[in-house]
Amino acid sequence: MRLVRLLGYLCAMAGILVLGRDGLEALESRGWQPLSLESLWSEIDQASLVAARQAVREHLSPEFWNGFAAALAQPASIVLLGVGIVLLTAALVSRRSSSGLR
Repeated sequence: MRLVRLLGYLCAMAGILVLGRDGLEALESRGWQPLSLESLWSEIDQASLVAARQAVREHLSPEFWNGFAAALAQPASIVLLGVGIVLLTAALVSRRSSSGLR
């Protein structure tokens, strides 16, 4: 569960950093335009995004990619914070249940 907790903290911190980036961009441009998960992935490594798109379309189905693309269109800060909170909550619940606490 330490790995889950570590991943939870990393996702939550990444979400906070992306939210800060969105805030700074909003101050500079005087408009709120949050970074999407797809844009963030593209900025980090565009080749892997293209490879993932092709692999999913070839090996699974184009419809599956369309659903996944809808998730990628969401604000990165909200998705990362949400995943971080879910992972941290799962680690906490697992820790309580394994120690016998309720």
